[in-house]
Amino acid sequence: MIRYFLFKILFILLFVLVVGCSQGHHSMIDYSDVDLVHGSGRITLDGQPLPYAQIFFEDIEKATTAFGLTDKNGRYVLMFNSAKEGVEAGNKRIQIWTARGGVEFRDEIPKENLGRGKERIPDRYNRKTELLCTVLSSKEKQTQIFDFELESKGQISNGSILAE
Repeated sequence: MIRYFLFKILFILLFVLVVGCSQGHHSMIDYSDVDLVHGSGRITLDGQPLPYAQIFFEDIEKATTAFGLTDKNGRYVLMFNSAKEGVEAGNKRIQIWTARGGVEFRDEIPKENLGRGKERIPDRYNRKTELLCTVLSSKEKQTQIFDFELESKGQISNGSILAE
């Protein structure tokens, strides 16, 4: 009888722990102190929409990065983290990849495109990016559009993205 009672208590505690942890830590974060701007846009390559392109807005002064993934029409929305849309204000270095893959997009990129194949974007848009922009404060502009019209001309490195 005591064994049954202890087993039942253990089961209830385990259940509470599992259910409590499954809610995710992002739902409990207060974002009110973060100056987040709704950022979105469209990426084209030689005038055509670029599907499944991964875009990263790396803050030049801070160690933060917002990210997005284009749909079949080349449109994306920037994410502050996996649960919250937005990008912080500031000066950004932009990287756009088609063969990078990564945990940010594991559920959205078809498996045949995830981190496989050859990069289709020249190095000047990713590895050696020339793309820079300034995201205005949300006090100046709540929603900002960042469109990128890329050209396929230029060197494309197909080695490791970590090698420079």
